[in-house]
Amino acid sequence: MFITTQKPLEEFNQMMIDEFPNIYWAASTRANHVTKEAVAELARGNCFSLGWGFESGSQRMLDLMKKRVSRETNINAYKNIDNSPLHATPSLMVGNVGETNQTIQETIKSIKEARIAFGGVFYATPYPGGRTWDWAFERGLIQNTHQYLLDGSDTDAAELTINLTPYPDWILKAWNRQVVAAYQRNSIYRFFLGKRNFRAFKNQTKPFLVAMRKQLGGLFPNKIPFFIHHATTQIYCYFFDLRAKLFPSDRDILFKVKADDKGALLPNNLLVANTQRHLNDDKLKALLSKGTAKTLLSDDGNPFVDGVHAKVFPIGIKNKN
Repeated sequence: MFITTQKPLEEFNQMMIDEFPNIYWAASTRANHVTKEAVAELARGNCFSLGWGFESGSQRMLDLMKKRVSRETNINAYKNIDNSPLHATPSLMVGNVGETNQTIQETIKSIKEARIAFGGVFYATPYPGGRTWDWAFERGLIQNTHQYLLDGSDTDAAELTINLTPYPDWILKAWNRQVVAAYQRNSIYRFFLGKRNFRAFKNQTKPFLVAMRKQLGGLFPNKIPFFIHHATTQIYCYFFDLRAKLFPSDRDILFKVKADDKGALLPNNLLVANTQRHLNDDKLKALLSKGTAKTLLSDDGNPFVDGVHAKVFPIGIKNKN
């Protein structure tokens, strides 16, 4: 259940209490809707979990995503839930367009400030209809849209499938691990020092032990101590950024980020994502007549349409297939 404003939330919650008193349910929302009043209302019924897209602890990254929310709002949302019987389940993204080691450290700082002990960490994955898709499409990171969507439909976002940064893949994976480690440190800290959280963890012994084992036993993944792994990432990113500033490569220029006056990611052409959609014959003909896109041709010379997607590619990007 996705919740928004207070009145419909109260009506739905009361309906669940009256009609389905033995049903326990979870809700999702935006951070700006996680008010003390909303949390109190949900706690009155059988809602046990409330999740939202925390996405990043960096204001710059939130602005680039056009989240229209501040890092302080995200932090306060978690604190509002944390002081209630509900279970908070924020989710974060790593490796979005514009991500740097600095923005990752800002995210870790926000996790510490909010004392988040549980949440999902996923890799940024662009989908049609968003600016990130347009940006990635323009740069050839997504060349065969149809195949990309088919592959993505059967892939978990916790797996790295596309790199939207100029950094190598191993840096993104290192960032992901650092964010997860920040969760785990808070989990251990809260277990030993938080009275309310101690009682909560008594009912979640197994998940806690798993987290502790990963934090302590996982200090030597692939025989590399965690502190060496962390230091290596910091040093590499420092010299990578310095080199990119003094001697920018073609890849650095390709991944250069532009933003509009509100700080949101600004692709060169915001219409590119609209080429991957359901199209009737008239709309397809109109799109191709603009001269900004082309499509594969079937054996009879007509545009190829598979019944779901028209295979349309922006001019200047070759289809790998």
